[in-house]
Amino acid sequence: TVVGRVEFGGRPQPGVPVSLRDADGKEKGAATTDDKGKFTIANVAPGNYTLVSARPDSSYGASGAAPVTVVPDPDPKPKDWKGP
Repeated sequence: TVVGRVEFGGRPQPGVPVSLRDADGKEKGAATTDDKGKFTIANVAPGNYTLVSARPDSSYGASGAAPVTVVPDPDPKPKDWKGP
């Protein structure tokens, strides 16, 4: 799972599409930021990706990209698991 926040000028950016792309540029997941600029892309396989976001009105350059490395969860049990 990839979790993040999109900001511009230090302010959260709601309603921004976010795309997770592999080395070939293929989309492997997508989300839209919430009212606090936060997003979650679930069920992402381990690997190296590029996270890309752009405001719908990005004609003036309000877009960005960042490298992301997803690693396997060392504790794959569900977070609400009550076992030993």
